[in-house]
Amino acid sequence: MSRSTQFIGLSHKADLWLKENAKEDWIGDSCPHCGKKVRKGHILEEIENTLGMFGESVPIYKYLLKDGTWAEEAEQLSPWSAGPMIFTALKVDGKWIKETLWINKELNEIEDGIAPDDDGTSRGWRDS
Repeated sequence: MSRSTQFIGLSHKADLWLKENAKEDWIGDSCPHCGKKVRKGHILEEIENTLGMFGESVPIYKYLLKDGTWAEEAEQLSPWSAGPMIFTALKVDGKWIKETLWINKELNEIEDGIAPDDDGTSRGWRDS
């Protein structure tokens, strides 16, 4: 079994919260034909790098919200499974946004090899 840092990141609920509350703009490369930006995404800034178990850099971001404030990604917990599993959630003004926190059911599903789909349902990794 190899050891590594597993950056899990934000929960599906946090992604949905950002879709509802974060400001978006056209980002990325421009279309070579019309010059328009080709995809829409959250306005974000890298705020720090947390270190993995071998000193590797894991970026942490803050997201511009529609009201002009920033939501910052922060480490919620990092249990050990052949290395740290880094789970993040969002904070505004240093306070957790409750809707973005990982809950025990989601953590147990990940530990059991089940990942949530985009629609919030779950399936085993081997079923994909």
